[in-house]
Order: sequence, then structure tokens, then C-alpha cells
Amino acid sequence: MTSSDLNIISSWQKLITYHNNDINSLHKVGFLLSGFGINPNNHPVQHESSKIILEALHNKTQRMKNLTIFILLIPFALAGILLNGIFYFPLRTWIKKITEGSIFLDSVSFGIMSFLFPVFSILESILFNYLFGIHFVFWLIAIPLSAWLLLECRYQFYKFASLKN
Repeated sequence: MTSSDLNIISSWQKLITYHNNDINSLHKVGFLLSGFGINPNNHPVQHESSKIILEALHNKTQRMKNLTIFILLIPFALAGILLNGIFYFPLRTWIKKITEGSIFLDSVSFGIMSFLFPVFSILESILFNYLFGIHFVFWLIAIPLSAWLLLECRYQFYKFASLKN
């Protein structure tokens, strides 16, 4: 780039950084930005159309990042469902029956589960240690970690689904 205007250089660097590095689409976006008058007197970030294009490129990159993280977390999320579903689903069903027609479902669920989950984790760790021969501490770490990774996988999917193309 042969420009002495640091704002123009900065704008093109943002474009290249937030883009998916596909040369053909980079040329198309560069053509669009050039059509909006990127010259030393007209900074593209100050131009509304250029802001929209840069935001769309950033959203596309962010969507791909969220999708990649989501795909990588799927095996851990499945482990989280298997390890924690034994505890969560029956207890959640029982709590729904208890609080039917009440506004306290979430608070009762949180209270009961926060009290019983450590007990369940310890008991499940002891059982898996006996069944599979893998150390108790491994299961004690893996069970809550898999629950957290399940929630993180779901969060990444929602972030992916909420961003526009």
C-alpha cells in the first residue's frame, strides 16, 4: 500500500484482519470499499457503508470462530450429558412436579441442585472408580468439568446462531 495516511492503512489492516482470508471475496470487498471512496480525504471508517461492511466481515469471522469452538466441544458436551444427565433430568422433573404452577422453579432448582450436586459427584466418582478403575480424583474433576463444557458448548451455539451473516 502506498499511502501516507495512517487512517487508510489502518482501515485496510482491519479489513484484512477481520476477513476470512479468501482472496476472491477479499477482492470483492476491496472493490466495494474502493467504490465508497477510500482516498486520503475520505476515511472509510467514517463512511457508514464501510462500517457496515467491516461489521459484516467481523460477524462472519466471529460466526466461524463460534462454530469451530462449538464443533470442538461436542464430544465433551456429550460426555457432560452422559455423566450429569443421570442426576439432572430426574431431579429437574421431580422439582417441576413440586413447584407446578409456582414462580419458584428456578430458585428451588438452584438451591436443591447446588446442595446435592457435590454429593452426587462424590458418589458417582466412587462408583466410576470401582467400575472403570480410573482414579477417584479424575472423576471428581471430570464430572463438573463436563457439565461446564456442556454449558459452554450450548453458549457457543447460541452465539453462532444469533450473529447475522
